[in-house]
Amino acid sequence: MIVCPHMDYQQVIRKAEEMRKELEEANVDGIKITASFGVTSLGLHPDKSLEELIDIADQALYNAKSLGRNTVKFL
Repeated sequence: MIVCPHMDYQQVIRKAEEMRKELEEANVDGIKITASFGVTSLGLHPDKSLEELIDIADQALYNAKSLGRNTVKFL
């Protein structure tokens, strides 16, 4: 889990996409690395608890993985 307290959801999506691309372009002993990210925002879910936000981000991650992996999904 990565927490970005001073970013809005659009900035966090951009950052997650940058990280995903950097991992995809990395070459670690000839091993291809990919990553999926699930993103959410307290700003869009102000009534949710921390645990609920984690659950939402986790759901977004599972969505990303089920849609082919190596992607960023936001809920």
